[in-house]
Amino acid sequence: MTLVNNGHTIEVTPAAGSYMVADGVRYDLQKIEFRHPGEEAVNGKLSDMSLHLVHKSADGKLAVVAVRLNEGNANAVLAGLWAHLPKTAGATDR
Repeated sequence: MTLVNNGHTIEVTPAAGSYMVADGVRYDLQKIEFRHPGEEAVNGKLSDMSLHLVHKSADGKLAVVAVRLNEGNANAVLAGLWAHLPKTAGATDR
């Protein structure tokens, strides 16, 4: 996977093969975006961070799954990515 700091968010480009199916349509995972602070509110409260799993169907339609993240217990998968997060806009890491 590749991590890119585009100046607005950290984008992760995963290896091909991950997908979801919604209403019988396959959506391939295109990228994962980290947003700080989170953008989705529940009961008027934003989460500390969110990640967006951006998927695309064969006909170009998008399906985005947002996952709200709040500070608390460590997550082993996210902890492994933090060491590779590009710190400056335009920087890339693998």
